[in-house]
Amino acid sequence: MLLTWKPSPVLLASFAQFFGAGAGYLVWWYAVTLKGTPLEEIWLPVVASSIVASLSGKYFLKLPNWWLPINAVFIPAVVGALSLNLPGWAYLLAFVLTLAIFWNVRSERVPLYLTNPTTCHTLSKMLPDRPGARFMDLGSGLSGTIHFLARQHPDMQFSGVESAPIPFILSKIRQRVSGQSNLEVSHRNMWAVDLSEFDIVYCFLSPAPMTRLFEKARSEMKPGSILISNSFEVENHPPHERHHVMDPRQTQILIWRF
Repeated sequence: MLLTWKPSPVLLASFAQFFGAGAGYLVWWYAVTLKGTPLEEIWLPVVASSIVASLSGKYFLKLPNWWLPINAVFIPAVVGALSLNLPGWAYLLAFVLTLAIFWNVRSERVPLYLTNPTTCHTLSKMLPDRPGARFMDLGSGLSGTIHFLARQHPDMQFSGVESAPIPFILSKIRQRVSGQSNLEVSHRNMWAVDLSEFDIVYCFLSPAPMTRLFEKARSEMKPGSILISNSFEVENHPPHERHHVMDPRQTQILIWRF
């Protein structure tokens, strides 16, 4: 059997930074060695590194668009941090915090996407008028979506799961402070959720897990339930409904009915 290896986005982003660093070095070498530019006045290598890293990540390594700003600011951020002479523990702390926020990027290729208010309003209008219906947000982030919907639909029950530590902690604090009785946030991997318990399942993930999630929903969700995806489609399974949101990013809400 022929096995195909699919590198993770983090590895590809590392290659993008390598290309960016190489471009920056070439610009530095040209400016210092051939032109005699004073070292402290050189800013062009950093700019070159940023441009090459972001563009090579998008067009050569085929990383998703949301990697563009990450690749663009990485080397300038490193250079800026080094110029501040920060203690070693500050870099370790920054790494731990970044890992705790973007926990799902490495394993599930899912960044921290937040549903905007316009989409929340549109989603609220689309929910079925069914008292007692149960709604699940897979990858609820900072739980803004379910907090908004829970206020708009007090006769429904809203749940969210989030595996990234910091977004979950902030969501749990928000839940306690709000006192919403029809809302619950838990720290779980979305694949461990039994979707048969819910009437509506919502997600704002990335293209990577959508096929697997659709198969899970199709095998677990009961007749009459619906799966809603913010923006991301399922290959070879067109949605039953497609709604366009009038917001700056031209959001689409995709609905599959079971």
